Amino acid sequence: MQYLLIALGLLLVAVGLYFAVRGFGPGTSSSGWHGLRIEGPPWLILVAIGVTLIVFSAVHEWPTTTLTRADAAGIGIGSTTESTLVDVTAPSPDVTTSGQSTTSTSSHTTESGNSTSSSRDTTTETAPVSDPDTTTTTEVPPDTTTSITAAAPALTDCLPYDPGKLRITDEGTRGWLLTDGSSRMKVLDNGTDAQAALAVAQRHTSHCFIGRDNTRPNRANYIVEFWIGSSGLTPTVEAPDCIPYHPTKLSITDEGANGWLLSEGPSRMLMLDTKADAELALAAVKTWSAQCFVGRDNKRADRMQYIMQYWQ
Repeated sequence: MQYLLIALGLLLVAVGLYFAVRGFGPGTSSSGWHGLRIEGPPWLILVAIGVTLIVFSAVHEWPTTTLTRADAAGIGIGSTTESTLVDVTAPSPDVTTSGQSTTSTSSHTTESGNSTSSSRDTTTETAPVSDPDTTTTTEVPPDTTTSITAAAPALTDCLPYDPGKLRITDEGTRGWLLTDGSSRMKVLDNGTDAQAALAVAQRHTSHCFIGRDNTRPNRANYIVEFWIGSSGLTPTVEAPDCIPYHPTKLSITDEGANGWLLSEGPSRMLMLDTKADAELALAAVKTWSAQCFVGRDNKRADRMQYIMQYWQ
């Protein structure tokens, strides 16, 4: 649109000047150098409109359209293109973003064997799930192939990808991008987090979500993400930040306008928009026994957007 308006403006200026030189149009009364008539309203109006369009097009801040992986729902897999790699600040968030009640999307990958985890917030207030506490740690069983190849839950909102095409890119102060070359999958705070997220993603073949169709103002807080499908690769994540839970002790609770809470006793794990989302999340989460994160120690102002969630 910007270039179209500039072209139109140039055309109007050219036509106006042509009329001025040729002396066309009523109201012209004086002539100057080479017969140039400078009082003709028709050409003067055309030139003025043309100049206005050119100036407007030059100074106006034209919006750009950016698709993110989290916004691909309803558009279709494959709708994201290489152009989506241009902007990492999109509300990600719209980012990338998928988020959930306890974390936002982001990722990082490194090798790991031992498992160190932080405890989840165990407050019982009825407000949406708060940011998980990262001050204490709990021992969890070492990461194993069994946790990677656990039976996939019946998730339908999934974006398949080729693990062999995954890569991470340093985007400066914006962080590190995890991408498969055609879509923005996660944005991480630093290179270490990005390496850990890459390792997690390489184990799988699909990035899945629950709740991406919710329309709440804080939409990202009601989206849960999963990485499923075994790729056959078994990269490890060093010192994984995982919180173990007992699948048989999980439950969902209607909290009215706040949505549906998925919890393990007093431990608040996820918030979902609807009962259907909550029931699907409950069934999926029962497949595993630990809720894991990458990047919970980042200090960014929009910290939640730089946290990746996965299950094992």
